[in-house]
Amino acid sequence: AESGETLNIKHAYRDPRFSKNFDKVTGFKTRSVLAVAVVNLKGEILGVIQLLNKQLQWNISDMGSEHFTGNDCAIVETFAAELASVLSKHTSQLQVMKSIADAHSEDYKRRRA
Repeated sequence: AESGETLNIKHAYRDPRFSKNFDKVTGFKTRSVLAVAVVNLKGEILGVIQLLNKQLQWNISDMGSEHFTGNDCAIVETFAAELASVLSKHTSQLQVMKSIADAHSEDYKRRRA
């Protein structure tokens, strides 16, 4: 997902991009991975949402799959887009607040000098 592309890995241990180190250290057994980039409107990757080991469910949309489906990808991609929007707005607000604080700080330093 570092490239911005969604990764849907059905068999983690068969995929050369998958590192077994985490599993070795923790004793966890990764079977499937869904990784979706959180990308802002500028195309910058802010982070990655990663889901591991889809739980087996028996319903019409999943057909008993232990792998992440296209529907799962769509849901997580939608969530990632919303998250990117919120993070971008929050980051912009923090930058404005920092600019105001810096200006006040400089003004205060000038008055004391």
